[in-house]
Amino acid sequence: MDDRVKLDPWFVHDRLIVGLLTDLEKAAVEHSLGPANSSLAAVYKSTALSDAVAKYVVTRKVPSGAREYVAGTLHKGQLVWFDQKFHFKGVAAAHGKGLTRGAFLHTKLDVDESVRVHGEFNPQRVTSGSSLVQLKGHQQQFVFAHVSDIDEGGIEIRPILLGHMIRPDGIFDEYVCNRVSVHPSRIDQFKDVKFAVPGASPKDLEPLRTVPEEQVKRWFAEILHEPVVPKDWGGEQFDLWTDKMTIDGENQVAAIQFKGPAKFSRMTIKTLGANGDQIDRLAQTDADLLVVQHCHEITAPVSNMLRAVVSQPGRQRRYMIIDGYKTLAILRHYGYLTKR
Repeated sequence: MDDRVKLDPWFVHDRLIVGLLTDLEKAAVEHSLGPANSSLAAVYKSTALSDAVAKYVVTRKVPSGAREYVAGTLHKGQLVWFDQKFHFKGVAAAHGKGLTRGAFLHTKLDVDESVRVHGEFNPQRVTSGSSLVQLKGHQQQFVFAHVSDIDEGGIEIRPILLGHMIRPDGIFDEYVCNRVSVHPSRIDQFKDVKFAVPGASPKDLEPLRTVPEEQVKRWFAEILHEPVVPKDWGGEQFDLWTDKMTIDGENQVAAIQFKGPAKFSRMTIKTLGANGDQIDRLAQTDADLLVVQHCHEITAPVSNMLRAVVSQPGRQRRYMIIDGYKTLAILRHYGYLTKR
């Protein structure tokens, strides 16, 4: 995938942004500002600052706040980013009254809905009239911020930039995961599999209760014509590494994590290690496609965690979820399991 990062900003805190930059980076911003008396001066400024933030996030490898929270490493004063839907309140009203306070945002952390992320920002720092529409109600936004506090009330942040992450061609994709999430039906080896099963329920997954993880791994390796099947040793980054998986004829380098019936229940982040460390190990590989397979259902926080991992600015990749229902469909299609 194209790793260039562009941000379309709705709010920029210029003083905080400039405070992060080196002298050389500040000079680059000043060079991009254009004539001070130009009617487009404000546009030049917000564009230059958002470009500086995009570069900063990539070069400093600023982490996802969601990923840091799950890992237990999120701390006060840390710079992080979030890319999910936020609720916005009071922005237009406070802006219209000329107030420097009264604009709020909050959300439930998409990897743990018991955690509230919230903050306040200066509505006079919005970049345009369109910002008042974009920062209203429930909206998908890229949020670059300082962590102000962490307590029982959740995570308090101080926004530095609010905007949309956009493609290099300037087009905004509603929810970046529309680009980074791969449904198994897109894989050429699975294109003839009938994944849709109306009325499916957890009891339909019972055939997988007695199938060992190692067996499922070997079956998938056979389907993909992958000759190398590594043995489990506990600290591995992946269970199967392959470049045989294809999408529209194009080979994908994939790292696959298999989870068998040792715990025959819905997969949560804790299923993948106390702090989701198995996802982190998967992410440390050079794979272009990160795959998590499970014999049962897979909860939304797992998918959200994978999305955060593969959406890292400057190293965007893709991910795929193969839950028990999809696993059954694939294995039955290839004759490894028969329907009772």
